[in-house]
Amino acid sequence: TVICPIFNGVAFLPSFFQSLSSALPDHSQLILVDDGSTEAVFDTVPETLKAGEVLRLRNDQNLGYAVAVNRAFDAATGDIVVQLNTDLILGPNCVTAMIDLIERERGVGIVGSKLIFPTTGLIQHVGMAFGHHTKPHVNFELPSNHPLCEKTRECQITTGATVGMSRTVLEQLGPLDERY
Repeated sequence: TVICPIFNGVAFLPSFFQSLSSALPDHSQLILVDDGSTEAVFDTVPETLKAGEVLRLRNDQNLGYAVAVNRAFDAATGDIVVQLNTDLILGPNCVTAMIDLIERERGVGIVGSKLIFPTTGLIQHVGMAFGHHTKPHVNFELPSNHPLCEKTRECQITTGATVGMSRTVLEQLGPLDERY
């Protein structure tokens, strides 16, 4: 299951959905949650998405990011759930790579992905670390093809912009805290 919370953004949603068309595994469940947008966000969803099932859920008013994501979590039926923010341009293999890692490495709890600034090609996010570091964003602003940014590794935190987990992990963690 791939879930996408949406609040407005019709200017960039076509680019997101175009990239999602290439990244979405065949026969996926896709859940789109419009969190009370004032724009016609569902009109930007192409009919050509290769999802097996597309659910369009709409909140009558903006209830916040966590509420929208939790609503999608509740509707998700897949063994693996991948949550994507809609202000991204996805690489064609990013969703599959996240799913493959979860399936291959049973000890993995949550996976994220490498986020790259589109204007510079530098790393925006590849995980975070706490401790006596000068930069909690690991490898921030390194070239995206730097060897440190090309390998799968453990980190303390990943961004919620792209996050995947098994149904078991989702059930263990529970819903997002809706106070934030």
